[in-house]
Amino acid sequence: MKTSTRISALAVAGIAAFSLTALPMAFADDGELSDAEIAGLIFSREEERLARDLYQAFSDQYDGARPFSKIVASEQRHFDAVGRLLTQYGIDDPAAGTTAGSFSDATLQGLYDQWYAQGMQSLQDAYQVGVDLETRDIADLEHELATTETTAVRTVLENLKDGSENHLAAYERAASGQQGGGQQGANGQGGYLVLSKPWPAMLRGIWGDPERYKDTYWSRWPDLYFAGDGAKKDDDGNIWVLGRVDDVMNVSGHRLSTSEIESALVSHPRVAEAAVVGATDDMTGQAPVAFVILRGGGADGEDQEALQQELRNHVGHEIGAIAKPKSVMIVSELPKTRSGKIMRRLLRDVAENREVGDVTTLADSSVMDFIAKNITKQ
Repeated sequence: MKTSTRISALAVAGIAAFSLTALPMAFADDGELSDAEIAGLIFSREEERLARDLYQAFSDQYDGARPFSKIVASEQRHFDAVGRLLTQYGIDDPAAGTTAGSFSDATLQGLYDQWYAQGMQSLQDAYQVGVDLETRDIADLEHELATTETTAVRTVLENLKDGSENHLAAYERAASGQQGGGQQGANGQGGYLVLSKPWPAMLRGIWGDPERYKDTYWSRWPDLYFAGDGAKKDDDGNIWVLGRVDDVMNVSGHRLSTSEIESALVSHPRVAEAAVVGATDDMTGQAPVAFVILRGGGADGEDQEALQQELRNHVGHEIGAIAKPKSVMIVSELPKTRSGKIMRRLLRDVAENREVGDVTTLADSSVMDFIAKNITKQ
């Protein structure tokens, strides 16, 4: 659940988020492609491999540094999507039989050599390569989109462009030092909640394991204590605790915080409370599923489907396309224990269409029966 609590101002370090667009697995055949379309697909196949190979090299060089380590999987999906188009239209694959960093297109080979040398100089240089590469990729995709009306080709190219725009945003944040490097957050920004000075409720150690204490709470940033909570500063500089940042989903290889999505949902004027869980998804591994309680008692007499889509789009606008819930379920209550904790495992059972588990610890066990019955109607 997302309910905000105000506390005195503490240091907040910015959180970086980036997204990945899921790509279709099969396409409708629109007939023969023009020579320009074929040339564009061949170029795109190699350009996506260039990005994948460079980001993999940088991830290896800098010990799995983000966002390289995460976007590699996205670029592989982009590469595979273009490959399926080549197969569908009987086009020879320029990547067949090649090795990493080797390209048949002379321009791309020159760019790879240049960017590889630049990115190996420092992590900051590698981030800048990501910015330059994605900027060029977006421009190339826009050019190719202007030369084709073939539905199958446009579908893939538009998804590639969406993904590249998300990658560009991630590299721009990294290049400007806004990916959680310990900077003081400005008013209106979200981030990690950390302590710069001791206070009475802070954990002082772990009995018999001082190294674990240091690794868990003190290793992320020098001289800052981090217990695992996210927060957001309001316009007055007060901090609102959003919840655990380690309660995450793995969506297409990227880690998304459930509390961040919940925060985005309750920022919508119609939402009073929200709970988000990660449900198993064949395409993305996991997908966000949201349960929301509306202000004013519900959505009777209005188009629920339109409201659900509006809430999904609101999350996409606040965070990014990858964070859009797969579905939004409107409920009147959420399953809570007597202490007020939401039983997320029960919501996950509903989201994955499983039999609901043990409800004996709920303050009101009839809530789950009500949710399960009403979900089937949505």
